[in-house]
Amino acid sequence: MIRFSTVLCQGAAGRITTEFVRRPPLKAPIAIGSVLAGGNLLGKRGATLVDLYRIQRAWEAVVGYELYERTFPKLIRGSTLVISVENAAWAQHLSLMKDELLGAIFERVGKRFSNIRFLNEPFKRPPYA
Repeated sequence: MIRFSTVLCQGAAGRITTEFVRRPPLKAPIAIGSVLAGGNLLGKRGATLVDLYRIQRAWEAVVGYELYERTFPKLIRGSTLVISVENAAWAQHLSLMKDELLGAIFERVGKRFSNIRFLNEPFKRPPYA
């Protein structure tokens, strides 16, 4: 069975028109018990985002105020933590402290990474961090 949705669009003369758009087929329902038994409701991407959020929240405690002002954990790619850094000099300085930072992150947050990558780019700290 083909399913359609109604979508409002702006026509050529600025008039609002309706169009029918083909919808993808619905997935088969899954029993809630099988989802709960899996133990991972968020999936891999969701768990990664939760880990990143925990690191961002604890970042000042992990690195101290001076580095907190100049760095920000941007994303997790596999087992690598990517950190935005204020300038190239700080990126170079922090690359020499990789092992120390990896240990501090594991000790404070409980997440182990194999590597840290530093990006020299401007960053804007979100309100929750």
